[in-house]
Amino acid sequence: MVIYHLQLRMRRSAFLLVGFSVLFLLSGVLSMIWNYHELRKWQPVVSTVIAIDATKFTKNGADRFRGEITVRYTVNDMYHRVPYSLPAVHLTEESARSELSLFPPGTAMRVFFNPANPDDMLQDLSASPRFVLFPGILTSAGLLLGGYSLWSLTKLGTCLCPGCAASVELWDKFCYACDYKLPRQKKLMRL
Repeated sequence: MVIYHLQLRMRRSAFLLVGFSVLFLLSGVLSMIWNYHELRKWQPVVSTVIAIDATKFTKNGADRFRGEITVRYTVNDMYHRVPYSLPAVHLTEESARSELSLFPPGTAMRVFFNPANPDDMLQDLSASPRFVLFPGILTSAGLLLGGYSLWSLTKLGTCLCPGCAASVELWDKFCYACDYKLPRQKKLMRL
């Protein structure tokens, strides 16, 4: 009787884990769909590079350099001047300046802006992790929890009733769902 209650409690917690995994998985997928629709609203515009600079910062006690550009573009007859950090991190200022040489002042480049906030701008939408990082974490957590919970459900020692496919224990004589007389079992019966 104690083993039955222990297995029942383990089965409940495994089903609760399945519920959490489904919640995480659905949240991740819905977040991906939401971000996809938001991303489709962003519009391209031609901007002009007006300033470039290599900035120095410290990471893990070492000096690093990153290229900073300032672009200007027009949305609805209003000028927007937006600073933008290039994604590459360099060990030397010379390598950061060599990357900045690709964007001399006066260069025209295509950028994408958010219509809800025209000062929100990205150089490349596909390279930005802000649209896929959080949904990816939620979906991965849902998949990992789901896999673990399904694995734990298979290890509980249950089998299925041949009459109604309800879950029954190895030592049960009758199915509690349909009153089917169960055959004597020495091992798990899978349908």
